Amino acid sequence: MPIVCRGSSLISKANSNAHNTGNSEASDRLAELLKKLPQDQQAVGRGFGSDIDEAHGVLLDPTAGPDARTRAFTEWLRRHQPCLFGRLAARQGQGVTAAKGLGMDFCWIDDTDLAYGTEHVTALVQQERRRWKERAARGESSAFLVVFNSRTLAHAAPSSQLAELCGVLADTYLVEQAPVAVDTVYTEAVPLRCPDGRTRLFKASTQLFYTGAHERRNHAGASPAASSYPSTHPATTAIRWSCAV
Repeated sequence: MPIVCRGSSLISKANSNAHNTGNSEASDRLAELLKKLPQDQQAVGRGFGSDIDEAHGVLLDPTAGPDARTRAFTEWLRRHQPCLFGRLAARQGQGVTAAKGLGMDFCWIDDTDLAYGTEHVTALVQQERRRWKERAARGESSAFLVVFNSRTLAHAAPSSQLAELCGVLADTYLVEQAPVAVDTVYTEAVPLRCPDGRTRLFKASTQLFYTGAHERRNHAGASPAASSYPSTHPATTAIRWSCAV
Protein backbone atom coordinates (compact mmCIF):
# COMPACT_ATOMS: atom_id res chain seq x y z
CA MET A 1 0.00 0.00 0.00
CA PRO A 2 1.72 3.21 -1.10
CA ILE A 3 1.88 6.29 1.08
CA VAL A 4 -0.72 8.75 -0.16
CA CYS A 5 0.10 12.45 -0.11
CA ARG A 6 -2.03 15.31 -1.28
CA GLY A 7 -1.84 19.06 -0.97
CA SER A 8 -3.41 22.33 -1.97
CA SER A 9 -3.46 21.44 -5.67
CA LEU A 10 -6.67 19.56 -4.96
CA ILE A 11 -8.46 22.84 -4.36
CA SER A 12 -9.37 24.23 -7.76
CA LYS A 13 -7.88 27.51 -8.90
CA ALA A 14 -11.34 29.02 -9.13
CA ASN A 15 -12.13 27.94 -5.58
CA SER A 16 -8.83 29.34 -4.33
CA ASN A 17 -9.40 32.62 -6.12
CA ALA A 18 -12.66 32.98 -4.28
CA HIS A 19 -10.67 33.40 -1.08
CA ASN A 20 -8.85 36.38 -2.56
CA THR A 21 -11.99 38.48 -2.89
CA GLY A 22 -12.91 41.18 -0.40
CA ASN A 23 -10.99 41.53 2.86
CA SER A 24 -11.49 37.96 4.13
CA GLU A 25 -7.78 37.43 4.76
CA ALA A 26 -7.41 40.66 6.73
CA SER A 27 -10.26 39.70 9.06
CA ASP A 28 -9.45 35.98 9.29
CA ARG A 29 -8.48 34.80 12.77
CA LEU A 30 -5.93 32.29 11.47
CA ALA A 31 -4.12 34.95 9.42
CA GLU A 32 -4.12 37.38 12.33
CA LEU A 33 -2.69 34.82 14.76
CA LEU A 34 0.06 33.90 12.31
CA LYS A 35 1.10 37.54 11.97
CA LYS A 36 1.43 37.89 15.76
CA LEU A 37 3.10 34.54 16.44
CA PRO A 38 6.34 35.02 18.46
CA GLN A 39 9.43 33.45 16.91
CA ASP A 40 12.08 31.60 18.93
CA GLN A 41 15.23 33.04 17.40
CA GLN A 42 17.52 31.36 19.96
CA ALA A 43 16.11 27.94 19.10
CA VAL A 44 16.44 28.66 15.40
CA GLY A 45 20.08 29.64 15.92
CA ARG A 46 21.04 26.49 17.82
CA GLY A 47 18.79 24.18 15.79
CA PHE A 48 16.18 21.60 16.73
CA GLY A 49 18.45 18.57 16.68
CA SER A 50 20.21 17.06 13.68
CA ASP A 51 17.23 14.85 12.79
CA ILE A 52 14.67 17.66 12.61
CA ASP A 53 17.12 20.10 11.01
CA GLU A 54 17.87 17.56 8.27
CA ALA A 55 14.17 17.04 7.61
CA HIS A 56 13.56 20.80 7.57
CA GLY A 57 16.15 21.09 4.81
CA VAL A 58 13.57 19.50 2.52
CA LEU A 59 10.26 20.32 4.20
CA LEU A 60 10.88 24.07 4.36
CA ASP A 61 12.47 24.27 0.92
CA PRO A 62 9.98 26.23 -1.23
CA THR A 63 11.08 24.28 -4.32
CA ALA A 64 10.28 20.87 -2.78
CA GLY A 65 6.98 19.30 -3.85
CA PRO A 66 4.58 17.12 -1.82
CA ASP A 67 6.28 13.87 -2.87
CA ALA A 68 9.74 15.04 -1.77
CA ARG A 69 8.34 16.38 1.49
CA THR A 70 6.50 13.15 2.16
CA ARG A 71 9.66 11.11 1.59
CA ALA A 72 11.61 13.34 4.00
CA PHE A 73 8.88 13.23 6.63
CA THR A 74 8.37 9.46 6.45
CA GLU A 75 12.13 8.93 6.68
CA TRP A 76 12.11 10.98 9.90
CA LEU A 77 9.12 9.01 11.20
CA ARG A 78 10.77 5.69 10.38
CA ARG A 79 13.90 6.54 12.34
CA HIS A 80 12.86 8.98 15.07
CA GLN A 81 9.11 8.72 15.83
CA PRO A 82 8.71 7.46 19.44
CA CYS A 83 5.53 5.54 18.52
CA LEU A 84 6.29 2.00 17.28
CA PHE A 85 3.19 1.90 15.06
CA GLY A 86 4.18 5.23 13.51
CA ARG A 87 7.62 3.86 12.65
CA LEU A 88 6.09 0.72 11.18
CA ALA A 89 3.53 2.62 9.09
CA ALA A 90 6.32 4.81 7.71
CA ARG A 91 7.97 1.68 6.27
CA GLN A 92 5.13 0.93 3.87
CA GLY A 93 6.23 0.77 0.27
CA GLN A 94 9.48 -1.00 1.26
CA GLY A 95 8.47 -4.34 -0.21
CA VAL A 96 8.84 -7.41 1.97
CA THR A 97 10.10 -5.31 4.90
CA ALA A 98 6.90 -3.23 5.02
CA ALA A 99 4.51 -3.78 7.90
CA LYS A 100 1.30 -5.48 6.84
CA GLY A 101 -2.03 -3.81 7.52
CA LEU A 102 -0.56 -0.35 8.12
CA GLY A 103 -0.80 2.66 5.84
CA MET A 104 -0.45 6.42 6.03
CA ASP A 105 -2.13 9.35 4.27
CA PHE A 106 -0.71 12.89 4.24
CA CYS A 107 -2.47 16.22 3.80
CA TRP A 108 0.02 19.05 3.24
CA ILE A 109 -0.95 22.60 4.21
CA ASP A 110 1.62 25.23 3.26
CA ASP A 111 1.99 28.98 3.81
CA THR A 112 -0.10 29.74 0.73
CA ASP A 113 -2.99 27.72 2.12
CA LEU A 114 -2.65 29.36 5.53
CA ALA A 115 -2.70 32.80 3.90
CA TYR A 116 -6.07 31.99 2.30
CA GLY A 117 -7.48 31.63 5.80
CA THR A 118 -9.51 29.30 7.96
CA GLU A 119 -12.27 28.53 5.46
CA HIS A 120 -9.83 27.41 2.78
CA VAL A 121 -7.73 25.30 5.17
CA THR A 122 -10.84 23.67 6.66
CA ALA A 123 -12.18 22.77 3.21
CA LEU A 124 -8.87 21.16 2.21
CA VAL A 125 -8.45 19.23 5.47
CA GLN A 126 -12.02 17.95 5.43
CA GLN A 127 -11.73 16.89 1.79
CA GLU A 128 -8.65 14.81 2.58
CA ARG A 129 -10.16 13.54 5.83
CA ARG A 130 -13.09 12.09 3.89
CA ARG A 131 -10.76 10.48 1.33
CA TRP A 132 -8.67 8.98 4.11
CA LYS A 133 -11.74 7.49 5.81
CA GLU A 134 -12.79 5.91 2.52
CA ARG A 135 -9.35 4.27 2.26
CA ALA A 136 -9.41 3.32 5.95
CA ALA A 137 -12.79 1.63 5.50
CA ARG A 138 -11.19 -0.56 2.83
CA GLY A 139 -8.29 -1.38 5.14
CA GLU A 140 -5.83 0.59 3.01
CA SER A 141 -4.70 3.22 5.55
CA SER A 142 -4.14 3.27 9.29
CA ALA A 143 -3.06 6.89 9.88
CA PHE A 144 -3.88 10.39 8.64
CA LEU A 145 -1.39 13.21 9.09
CA VAL A 146 -2.33 16.83 8.50
CA VAL A 147 0.99 18.65 8.20
CA PHE A 148 1.01 22.43 8.53
CA ASN A 149 4.29 22.97 6.72
CA SER A 150 5.21 26.54 7.60
CA ARG A 151 8.52 28.13 8.59
CA THR A 152 6.61 30.58 10.81
CA LEU A 153 5.02 27.70 12.71
CA ALA A 154 8.20 25.63 12.81
CA HIS A 155 10.15 28.51 14.36
CA ALA A 156 7.38 29.62 16.73
CA ALA A 157 8.22 30.02 20.40
CA PRO A 158 6.06 27.97 22.79
CA SER A 159 3.56 30.54 24.06
CA SER A 160 -0.08 31.25 24.72
CA GLN A 161 -0.29 32.61 21.16
CA LEU A 162 0.97 29.31 19.74
CA ALA A 163 -1.49 27.37 21.90
CA GLU A 164 -4.35 29.53 20.60
CA LEU A 165 -3.22 29.10 17.01
CA CYS A 166 -2.93 25.33 17.42
CA GLY A 167 -6.50 25.35 18.69
CA VAL A 168 -7.65 27.08 15.50
CA LEU A 169 -5.71 24.58 13.38
CA ALA A 170 -7.22 21.71 15.34
CA ASP A 171 -10.68 23.14 14.61
CA THR A 172 -10.03 22.75 10.88
CA TYR A 173 -9.69 19.01 11.46
CA LEU A 174 -12.09 18.21 14.31
CA VAL A 175 -14.87 20.42 12.97
CA GLU A 176 -17.57 18.53 14.85
CA GLN A 177 -15.77 19.25 18.16
CA ALA A 178 -14.87 22.89 17.51
CA PRO A 179 -13.82 24.90 19.36
CA VAL A 180 -11.19 22.42 20.52
CA ALA A 181 -9.87 22.97 24.06
CA VAL A 182 -6.32 22.35 25.28
CA ASP A 183 -5.57 19.46 27.65
CA THR A 184 -8.69 17.66 26.50
CA VAL A 185 -8.96 14.15 25.08
CA TYR A 186 -10.50 13.89 21.61
CA THR A 187 -10.95 10.78 19.51
CA GLU A 188 -11.60 10.21 15.84
CA ALA A 189 -14.25 7.79 14.50
CA VAL A 190 -12.77 5.62 11.76
CA PRO A 191 -14.74 3.06 9.73
CA LEU A 192 -13.57 -0.41 8.76
CA ARG A 193 -15.48 -2.86 6.57
CA CYS A 194 -15.14 -6.30 8.15
CA PRO A 195 -15.12 -9.67 6.36
CA ASP A 196 -18.77 -10.20 7.33
CA GLY A 197 -19.71 -7.18 5.22
CA ARG A 198 -20.57 -4.94 8.16
CA THR A 199 -18.88 -1.57 8.68
CA ARG A 200 -17.72 -0.91 12.21
CA LEU A 201 -16.40 2.29 13.80
CA PHE A 202 -13.19 2.34 15.81
CA LYS A 203 -11.93 5.03 18.14
CA ALA A 204 -8.64 6.53 16.99
CA SER A 205 -6.28 8.79 18.88
CA THR A 206 -5.70 12.39 17.83
CA GLN A 207 -2.40 14.04 18.69
CA LEU A 208 -0.50 17.27 18.18
CA PHE A 209 3.21 17.39 17.35
CA TYR A 210 5.14 20.62 16.90
CA THR A 211 8.76 21.57 16.38
CA GLY A 212 8.92 23.87 19.42
CA ALA A 213 8.52 20.90 21.78
CA HIS A 214 12.20 20.09 21.14
CA GLU A 215 14.14 19.77 24.44
CA ARG A 216 11.12 20.76 26.51
CA ARG A 217 9.15 18.66 28.98
CA ASN A 218 6.98 17.31 26.15
CA HIS A 219 9.94 16.55 23.87
CA ALA A 220 8.23 13.35 22.71
CA GLY A 221 5.80 15.63 20.87
CA ALA A 222 8.52 17.27 18.78
CA SER A 223 8.45 16.79 15.02
CA PRO A 224 9.57 18.53 11.83
CA ALA A 225 7.22 20.73 9.80
CA ALA A 226 5.67 22.61 12.67
CA SER A 227 2.35 21.04 13.61
CA SER A 228 0.62 17.84 12.59
CA TYR A 229 -2.53 16.08 13.71
CA PRO A 230 -2.28 12.33 13.22
CA SER A 231 -5.13 9.90 13.69
CA THR A 232 -4.23 6.26 14.15
CA HIS A 233 -6.62 3.46 13.27
CA PRO A 234 -7.64 1.43 15.13
CA ALA A 235 -6.83 2.58 18.65
CA THR A 236 -8.44 2.42 22.05
CA THR A 237 -6.79 5.38 23.72
CA ALA A 238 -6.59 9.09 23.05
CA ILE A 239 -3.68 11.37 23.85
CA ARG A 240 -4.12 14.92 25.12
CA TRP A 241 -2.84 17.75 23.01
CA SER A 242 -1.31 20.73 24.76
CA CYS A 243 1.29 23.40 24.18
CA ALA A 244 3.84 23.72 26.96
CA VAL A 245 4.76 27.33 27.69
